[in-house]
Amino acid sequence: MNGSAIPFDNGVIHVVNKFLTLPQNVTATAVALNLTSAVGAITQLNLSTTLLEGRDLTYFLPNNAAFQRIGGNLANMSASQLTRILQYHVVAAGTPLYSTSLMNGTSAATLAGSNITARIMGSDVYINNAKVVQANVLVANGVVHVIDRVLNPTNSTITPNTATTSDDFASATTAAGGVPFTSGVATPTSAIATSAAPNAAGSTGAGGSGSSSSKAAAWQPAATGAMAVGALFGGAALVMNV
Repeated sequence: MNGSAIPFDNGVIHVVNKFLTLPQNVTATAVALNLTSAVGAITQLNLSTTLLEGRDLTYFLPNNAAFQRIGGNLANMSASQLTRILQYHVVAAGTPLYSTSLMNGTSAATLAGSNITARIMGSDVYINNAKVVQANVLVANGVVHVIDRVLNPTNSTITPNTATTSDDFASATTAAGGVPFTSGVATPTSAIATSAAPNAAGSTGAGGSGSSSSKAAAWQPAATGAMAVGALFGGAALVMNV
């Protein structure tokens, strides 16, 4: 956004330096973010309709490395167990939880029934024991935060442990044969940064807005920084294509 607000008779004008574009659905956005394990798991368990038709959802999507680290555990789980794990990564709070809403001790109910808890450790934000590595990526029906661990609904009281990389699952074993759930999932066509995390005040950390390193695609996922663009434009589903 360039310059200050310009008042006029029935409102205010903000000058922007790029065209606005509609956010895409969560699966298209997750593919562009290279969260192909999450997309594959959602598709395999037939959760696409539930997650695409919900409104004002907050998604905490693990990156591929997180899925791979516990792939051996996931391979031995039933479809109902895997479904509950995925549902534990989605909050339907009535209002999307942007980084400014994730205060120390914030607790929210998930689609799995168990609550997740946000905690602030120095300049980092954690959801249970998972660090937020990219925040505030708008999607058509809410917001995505990328995390570095798979959350466990049966271990919902776990707290951040910065001294170890241990996962939320006991005796975690890596996936045999590479990243799980990715068979048949589309390959990302652009490189999207996933290192921009919110600091404790809710702003974006190192890495800036988390925008794509490639501008060739017509649409890129957009991180909103410290505030929701919808709030700025009176709830309109618009984002800056950064």
